[in-house]
Amino acid sequence: MFMKLMERDFVKKTEHDEEVRQDALPRQGLTLSLPQIWQCGGRMLDAPCSRVGHVFRHAPKGRPAVHFDFLSKNYKRVAKVWMDEYAEALYRRNPHLRDVDEGDVSREVEIRKKLKCKSFKWFLESVAPDLLVKYPPVEPPDFANGTIRSKASPTLCLDNGSREYGDIIMYNCHGGYSQYFSLCWRKTIKIQNEQFCWMLPNSRDRAPSQFNCQNSHHVPAQSWRYDPEGVPQVHKETQNDRQKRWAMFIFSSPTICFPTSAAFHFSDYSLPSPDTQQIQSELHGWCVEASPKARTVHMANCDASNPDQKWEWKFTNTKLIHDTFPPFSGRDTL
Repeated sequence: MFMKLMERDFVKKTEHDEEVRQDALPRQGLTLSLPQIWQCGGRMLDAPCSRVGHVFRHAPKGRPAVHFDFLSKNYKRVAKVWMDEYAEALYRRNPHLRDVDEGDVSREVEIRKKLKCKSFKWFLESVAPDLLVKYPPVEPPDFANGTIRSKASPTLCLDNGSREYGDIIMYNCHGGYSQYFSLCWRKTIKIQNEQFCWMLPNSRDRAPSQFNCQNSHHVPAQSWRYDPEGVPQVHKETQNDRQKRWAMFIFSSPTICFPTSAAFHFSDYSLPSPDTQQIQSELHGWCVEASPKARTVHMANCDASNPDQKWEWKFTNTKLIHDTFPPFSGRDTL
């Protein structure tokens, strides 16, 4: 995508922040950003079908080593100058930034005043209102978060294996970073860094894997629900339902697969009604099941009488779950 900037705006707005280091990104790319252009009376136009190349210069020889976290300093300087009260949203998501020394930003603040730039709130509401919907500054509360303990084997918890990619496993409960998960308002299950989410596997005998969270659009293979405790119901699925499920799964999965006709011959499966303590994929009704001896998990047809499918989160917002997820009544969950 090509971004066009009028020459008069470029000349007026190229007084970039000298304290923002270029080691990671060009200063103009970070501080002469899209919000700043709009806030200061300019416009950024895009031409989606254009063909434009970006030529990077060679790194200068003898560049001194960097002995501090310049990226955090860069982010905080931009937030302090341009984001107004919305900088708090950045700090909530990255608490360590509160303690970062951003240096003197008085020159940049004065430039903003001189150009009579509008507020960041104006930019969000007038130019990019979709950002408030897709990335709300204050996210709604989680349905559940914390450690996920097996009810059948209480000493074992779900664990990401200290990897950003790979399968979810079981490990001795310790409550550390690798065992913190959150079922958030997007109905995705995130690991603690909030960049990676559980992804439904291609078959029932495999574990959920970790994949980049697709926050900009709904991905059925990343949608989950949890029911705090209860009784199963049987869903009678038609051949057409099965094909619909597989079509959605194939085209939403990062790994394209083409099932044979035999793949559609599933038996009817149980879906959890509220209060089963099961973690269920909303795509096609499979539940997460523990294999304690192997310390692994896999997807299986939901069976609320199976103790290996029962899980306990450290924190559960039961009222929010019941208000958001209606009880199953033998109908499709798609």
